[in-house]
Amino acid sequence: MNETRAEPKLLNPPVDTTIFLIDPMGPDQPFLHWAIYIDPNGHRETLQPYYPPTPPSGTHDYIFYIYPGRYIGNITHYPFRMLEADKQKCIEVGSFQASAATASAKMPPTASAAIS
Repeated sequence: MNETRAEPKLLNPPVDTTIFLIDPMGPDQPFLHWAIYIDPNGHRETLQPYYPPTPPSGTHDYIFYIYPGRYIGNITHYPFRMLEADKQKCIEVGSFQASAATASAKMPPTASAAIS
């Protein structure tokens, strides 16, 4: 079973943060696969619905980032652009790869443990 088809489950996510899943190797631009905000009370707000990894060709990297607070920049799947000052605030918390040849991806234990 492909673990990336369903939206990731968050176990004890940090509050007052935005969580992103980004494919930095999207055609010409980074592609935003998911963005959610966890408010100070632990409630979740979807900023960009989950779009499962489906690389058009080759193998792509998919990276989870945590941004402090609620991200107020432009949230679109493609192209996803973030100001340099905002990029510097992000922390990478996990990653995985997906291949077009197999059309599958599996999160490694480290990514699942961090974001699951």
